[in-house]
Amino acid sequence: MWPSLHRPLLSRCSLTLILLAPVFGGGLLFYPVRNKPRRNVGAAATLNAGRISNGVYPQLVYPCRAFCYNMIEMPKGNRWKYIAAAVAVLLVAVVAAYWQFIYKRVPAPVYAPKGELVRGFPKELVLDQKGIVSGSYYVNYSTSLNQYTAVFDSTEPMLSLFSQYKDYLSKNGWTITNEITKYETSRGLYAVKGAADASVAIIEQAKSREVTVSFVQR
Repeated sequence: MWPSLHRPLLSRCSLTLILLAPVFGGGLLFYPVRNKPRRNVGAAATLNAGRISNGVYPQLVYPCRAFCYNMIEMPKGNRWKYIAAAVAVLLVAVVAAYWQFIYKRVPAPVYAPKGELVRGFPKELVLDQKGIVSGSYYVNYSTSLNQYTAVFDSTEPMLSLFSQYKDYLSKNGWTITNEITKYETSRGLYAVKGAADASVAIIEQAKSREVTVSFVQR
């Protein structure tokens, strides 16, 4: 239930970070320089000539020149600290914006009540009738693409479950396109049937086997 619970919080955090980035840039742009320049050469001299009587350069009128002036006249230590902070916030804002963009594109799963299969999941894909369902959900990616997943615990041996699923899929019109057998404590299958896909993952545990079955209907 993590995505559905945290979606509003992540959205608000991402929006806050995105809005904070211009604050640092704007603060540097409109930073009031009231002390006299330490040197009066080059760009600093030219910009100093345009300062208004109260000692604050007219940043709103000449934002680009004001930015350069503030960068030149700001104390060196403060300048680099400010730049580092602005860059850091900007990077975080970019990452937050990217995360927000990606996160919005992934719909939240809808979970079934504990111990039950989600509506739409093919019950025949749970071969162990004594298996205990620990979780089940579906994800609606679009009007024509839905994923249904069930996770259950089984006391049957891993190799026996793997063999049962291979046999079931082969005899019921599924074409097995991939088998994962290189790991000692897990097995996997992937099969297709028309516009549907099915995957099976079996993981060895201390006292049982965790079986995850996903069914995708296009």
